[in-house]
Amino acid sequence: MFNFSPRKAWVLFALTFAGLFGWLLWQTPSGEIVETEEIIYYQVDALTISDLKAQIRTRGPQGYSGFVQWRVLPTLNGGLKLHTKITMPKHAAPDQLSSSVAFTWNRFVKALWKHERVHQYHGKRAAKEALQSAYVHHLAIFRKWSKQDDRFDKLTAHGATEGAWLP
Repeated sequence: MFNFSPRKAWVLFALTFAGLFGWLLWQTPSGEIVETEEIIYYQVDALTISDLKAQIRTRGPQGYSGFVQWRVLPTLNGGLKLHTKITMPKHAAPDQLSSSVAFTWNRFVKALWKHERVHQYHGKRAAKEALQSAYVHHLAIFRKWSKQDDRFDKLTAHGATEGAWLP
């Protein structure tokens, strides 16, 4: 049907690719941070505080109650994509908890969410700072904010001083 020489086929391919690349660049304004969030729950079903603590130790992410992982990637248009993955506990049957355990559990989860959102904020700050620096030393910026996450956990005993602990 089409009879192209190898050179003409290559030129056609290059023009098609260039057009597709140009279209992708046009899709999002340059210099923008696009945020995505993924929330993953791990299930607990214990009915006492001591059993809940044991389940969190074994089922929680990397031995923690909650965990935030943020990742900053460049986009084709000169912007950045910030993807945050938050892992949190979720009780499978909260209506079966006694009123005192339910109160303690709800206080704990609320404080844990607040703590993990600060880690997410560090990712947002890293992305914003990297974007403003036009990628100069962006790895150093990400390391700086990752260390800030570590300092924050040390300062708050992984959220315990903020109420993210079970007695």
